[in-house]
Amino acid sequence: MRLGILGLPQSGKTTLFEILVSNAPPRAAGARQDRVGIVRVPDQRVDRLGEMYVPKKTTYATLEVVDSQAMGQGGGPAKGADLFAGVRIADALVLVVRVFEDASVPHPHTTVDAARDLKDLEAEILLNDMAIVETRLERIGKQMRIQKGQDLERESAVLLRAKEALDVERPLRELTFTREEDRVLRGFQLLSRKPLLGARGRRSRLPALRRPAWPPSSFRAPTSARSRACRPRSAHPSVRPTAFRRTGSCCSSARPTHCSGSFRS
Repeated sequence: MRLGILGLPQSGKTTLFEILVSNAPPRAAGARQDRVGIVRVPDQRVDRLGEMYVPKKTTYATLEVVDSQAMGQGGGPAKGADLFAGVRIADALVLVVRVFEDASVPHPHTTVDAARDLKDLEAEILLNDMAIVETRLERIGKQMRIQKGQDLERESAVLLRAKEALDVERPLRELTFTREEDRVLRGFQLLSRKPLLGARGRRSRLPALRRPAWPPSSFRAPTSARSRACRPRSAHPSVRPTAFRRTGSCCSSARPTHCSGSFRS
């Protein structure tokens, strides 16, 4: 499984990555590049089976974590570069927002407002998807003027449906697609189709501000750097959470649309 972490500068995005990937090398100051770490997922069931059958080799599941470039930075990526290139193939996204005040760590927008930051981050994702969809629709239109085909018409219909949702700022993960429609969209790697997790970055000795308004159907899982295990509360009966005792984080064997939690630096 591949998890992509997104957030504004000084939001705690890199701190969360380093909590999950304990042996991650430090990022050079001012460097704008993604970092990738791999975490082995402890599983007591695998340990028990190993004790019973004593295999020559035991292979645990792994979680690949991508610490992407900070969003909302002045100047942006170089011309032709894709800010989201490192997380496009991720199975889920984590949006990290800051909920603490600290004069020594200035917020890029001056004031700390987690709800605003969360909305801005998702808006940037939606705009990126919209650009991809509109570009493809323009190319399909040119191709159909030369030669029409059923494949192009089907693809155009699916993309137009996606565009209608993006126009009203509705993430594509909230839509239901048929297997054929899913096959059409899969190659575009649209970010708003991916399951979304929200994380609140807090300081241990500083009071947290008001929590952002996560979606009411969200899967809430506390993720504290100091906790040894976690007991998430799920609004989805089918979700069975798994504790990552070494990393102090939580994940789920199912893939809920939303998830939220918090961590301390």
